[in-house]
Amino acid sequence: MLAAHCYTTILPRDLAAHWDHDRPLPAKPIMLTFDDGYADTYSVVMPLLKAYGMTGTFFVTVNLVDRPGYISRDQVRALADNGMDVESHAMDHGSMMKPLNDQIYQMCRARDFLSLWTGTDVRHFAYPSGDYNDLSGTALATCGYLSGYKKSGGSIQTS
Repeated sequence: MLAAHCYTTILPRDLAAHWDHDRPLPAKPIMLTFDDGYADTYSVVMPLLKAYGMTGTFFVTVNLVDRPGYISRDQVRALADNGMDVESHAMDHGSMMKPLNDQIYQMCRARDFLSLWTGTDVRHFAYPSGDYNDLSGTALATCGYLSGYKKSGGSIQTS
């Protein structure tokens, strides 16, 4: 349906470039995101996206990688090697409604691991369960993220 109606997939980096540098987006942009790193993201989702000439963003939880029902480290790399976007979903899949140091650990370490595993610069973060608090923006900036994705709709933008 998306391909038939001429939607074009974009990635978080495309959206960030649009907001921060006024780079144009395609006429019908859509971002397809997949959280956690379930095994079917590699075996089902990636092949479907490729078949339709689309890309997806996979927000991966580091400590779920290589566990039963989740993708392997090699599959994380293969997603990136096949043009998919791998971004951060923390070390553990817990709420970010925590003290600043706990959030920094969750965000920074996950970025380090995923950047190493993919050979890419991981710069976007999806809050596990969409939960965050007033310290989360500081943790994002400390860890070098360009954006954070939350629940409850709406957006928060800063320069």
